[in-house]
Amino acid sequence: RDCFMPSIPLTSCGIMNGTCMCLDNTFQALASECLSQKCSPVDILTTLRLEAEGCHREKRSRKWSLLIPLLFEVPAWFFIWIRLYSRWSLLGRWDLDDWLMFPVGAFYTVSTVFSHYGGHMAYGVDMWTLEAYQVTQSSKYFYISDLFYLVALALTKISMLWFYLRIFPPNKHFRFLVYASIAITAIPTTALVFLNIFKCIPVHSVWDGWMNPYSLARCFNSQILKYVSSGLNIVQDLIIFLLPMGSLLRLKMDNRSKWGISLMFGLGILILVTSCVRLKYITSYGTANNASWEYTDTIIWTGLELSVVIIVACLPAIWLLVKRILPSAVSRNRSGYIRQTSGGKQRVDKRRIFFGTKKIEKEDNESEVELGLDLGDRRGGRVRTHISTHRRSLDDYPVGNGIRVDTVLTTLVTMSRIDSFDGKGVMG
Repeated sequence: RDCFMPSIPLTSCGIMNGTCMCLDNTFQALASECLSQKCSPVDILTTLRLEAEGCHREKRSRKWSLLIPLLFEVPAWFFIWIRLYSRWSLLGRWDLDDWLMFPVGAFYTVSTVFSHYGGHMAYGVDMWTLEAYQVTQSSKYFYISDLFYLVALALTKISMLWFYLRIFPPNKHFRFLVYASIAITAIPTTALVFLNIFKCIPVHSVWDGWMNPYSLARCFNSQILKYVSSGLNIVQDLIIFLLPMGSLLRLKMDNRSKWGISLMFGLGILILVTSCVRLKYITSYGTANNASWEYTDTIIWTGLELSVVIIVACLPAIWLLVKRILPSAVSRNRSGYIRQTSGGKQRVDKRRIFFGTKKIEKEDNESEVELGLDLGDRRGGRVRTHISTHRRSLDDYPVGNGIRVDTVLTTLVTMSRIDSFDGKGVMG
């Protein structure tokens, strides 16, 4: 009453004209300003809820839009484990960048689950439709989600940078830039995690302090933390996108392969785009009057940003697995040769073998293998032998015809072109 009654004479509405007061923007602005100065947040929610019911305001909902990130989050979660399977099954080991994906998978799972749970509890609707406990619980879930998000994002980027160290030729200048980029990612993230944990003293004020703005709790400006975090993300994304381009263009391969690999790494531009779009919505953080409605887009783009980073980080390993499995991706010259025991004739089995191959010899040029390029040794000719079970032949031919041997001779023809000749046979 202390806010609504004094505001009526300042508008064109009469004291008995409720419809006019519901539609008059001047009256609504004056009443809202008065409420924010004289009432507690809980009382404001109650008053706005009664006002919405009295004016028969439509209940809006954007909860469906909170499901949009799942289009990327679900594939990203599976990509983590497919990447690890690919590395182990094709190369027989995990390196540091792979080991980092284990905590990424755990932190990503926690962050995503808490984000969706908190989002569907109190976001995508108008603030006055919520109860106080919904706002408090949702704030607690996002407090947890944000911490795990920061760690998962940083570890994924460090994994990508360490991947660069493994696959590109050793170069002192390049390695220095990569190590510097790792430091630029790790050190600020550590500081941001610490500041986010203790941004309010006592800590519980992060999620329940909104109910008592006059308490003795001391809180750091959350809007500054969001700006700093988003700005650092954009700088890191730009570094990760540009860092490998020079090395990729210098790889000794045909132009088609070179641009294909560059395109795969160039998808990192998606990371930069999602970070920039997220920053656009972050600008309203901490200043919105209807936070549960206006922050919905921020939640969506935060989920998309982390998912895209993980997908791009896992693409090289998954692409290598796809090339080894799909018929359209394997070498055109690969086929099986079966020798019959009863006669001296040979028969060509046109069916290709995609599974059951175990490499006996460790690849010398790991970068070519991980980029999906079987280019051989650039320094000269080289022979590689692969032994695998010929599973399909076991069903059609007598015992003793179940071993397949692939011998690949790689010969250097020119300074920039490498041709491969395959000779294949079967031990009976």
